[in-house]
Amino acid sequence: MEPVREGFCDTDDCSIRAVTRLFEKKKIKRNYALPHPNGKSYFGRGLVQITHGVNYERVGKAIGLGTRLFDDPALALDRPTSVKILFVGMTDGLFSGKRFADFFNNAKTDWVNARRIVNALDKADKIAGHAKKFAVCLA
Repeated sequence: MEPVREGFCDTDDCSIRAVTRLFEKKKIKRNYALPHPNGKSYFGRGLVQITHGVNYERVGKAIGLGTRLFDDPALALDRPTSVKILFVGMTDGLFSGKRFADFFNNAKTDWVNARRIVNALDKADKIAGHAKKFAVCLA
């Protein structure tokens, strides 16, 4: 469990190229890796892979960094920062509006649909399988 750049790249340039390829293949509607006027690129970084400048700004404020995450998106690769993004984001529904408590509570345990906390149901069964194994290890 390491915070990574999008495409598991070692450099920002590699991630920008990876996102650009997705855009050219029409797998995504907008090339969100293009640098903003401030020169920063907001491709996926961290444990959760937050994307888009507006999300870096919003999530940074939510975890107590003010505009620091927007100003320095590489902070999402810092393990403690990335863990805080993950936990606060899942608890407060910062990624999709869905929260951890929507899928894990006294009434239900929904491993597959919990994928909606971060994204749509992309690879939900596979991710649910990984999550169940982590839960066993933590127990």
